Amino acid sequence: MGEKISRRKFLDYLLRIGICGGFGYPIVIEPNWLAIEHVNVPISDLPVGLDGLKIGLIADLHRGRFVTEGDISRATKALQNLSPDIIMLGGDFVKGKAEYIDSCAKILSELKAPLGVYAVLGNHEYWTDPTAITSSLQKHSINVLINESIKLAWKGSYFYLVGIDDVWAGQPQIQYALKGTSDNIAKILLVHEPDYADRIKAVNSWIPLQLSGHSHGGQVSLPFIGSLYYPYLAEKYPLGLNRISGTDRWVYTTRGVGITVPLRLNCRPEVSLLTLRLS
Repeated sequence: MGEKISRRKFLDYLLRIGICGGFGYPIVIEPNWLAIEHVNVPISDLPVGLDGLKIGLIADLHRGRFVTEGDISRATKALQNLSPDIIMLGGDFVKGKAEYIDSCAKILSELKAPLGVYAVLGNHEYWTDPTAITSSLQKHSINVLINESIKLAWKGSYFYLVGIDDVWAGQPQIQYALKGTSDNIAKILLVHEPDYADRIKAVNSWIPLQLSGHSHGGQVSLPFIGSLYYPYLAEKYPLGLNRISGTDRWVYTTRGVGITVPLRLNCRPEVSLLTLRLS
């Protein structure tokens, strides 16, 4: 279900299309047309207290040349308005320069949830300055998880949030992250790259859900053809809710908020609210 656009903003979009011609829509309209996705995730044997747990997710903000503070603010407000019980940020906060992180993190600090706000790093953090970016996020009350787990309680039930380091450019260590956790307590895995899901199939621990970004949904999807390109480690599970091959586990991949090239087509930026459901 998409975010409603005001009449004035819609007329402004139409004017820009007239100026930009055929390129107006993918350059001007769709990158700014935020979609709100509501997704139910069915999980067998889910503890009763976790039935209905609401998880807010955004990723791939890419604050930089093509993504403004206004873009970040719009996504942040949209997510906050969904009243999630816990908020997860799936990495790639900047593009090009680590200096963009302070303006991004300041806006993200407005996010509040009963169980807290948590983040993992993406490849663009490592391609700039992961230390500076981590420091800025933490300074703005955002918990950055790097190969670690945190045990959380909700309505009398427990679960672990497991944050994994970036798969492409960092040092992901799932076994280290799970050290000290109980195998039979549900775990929600937050990791930037969705295809990491296949690497944890053999892990002997209950991980019913992985949340990721990275793909941007492909950014450009042509009619009858689909997306022209998915990045490395986002080719098998590029968008939406998918069952991990050969398991009873799920992976959800958001299309992200920002862009790395200045256009989107049939792939609107996304703010997600996932609700756990006992199946």
